[in-house]
Amino acid sequence: MYTLTYESVAAKEFSNSEMDELLQKARSNNLKLEITGCLIYYMGGFIQVLEGEKEVIKNFIQKSRSISVIEKSICFQTTTLK
Repeated sequence: MYTLTYESVAAKEFSNSEMDELLQKARSNNLKLEITGCLIYYMGGFIQVLEGEKEVIKNFIQKSRSISVIEKSICFQTTTLK
């Protein structure tokens, strides 16, 4: 089990309905990838904790850097659990 925590800056301010849509997409993708996580949106930014297989998480992060909702991201913790 691998855990990654990162912070990112939102490319724009999200309305409640846009945030609901983003959460639905994230939940669906997480199920497909067999990862779990926590997403926090606050004051124009995101903090996210993801858990799953290391390569799956790393691939997810690489893809997420190219989506239009994020301007920049900073990883500030990774942990491998045995």
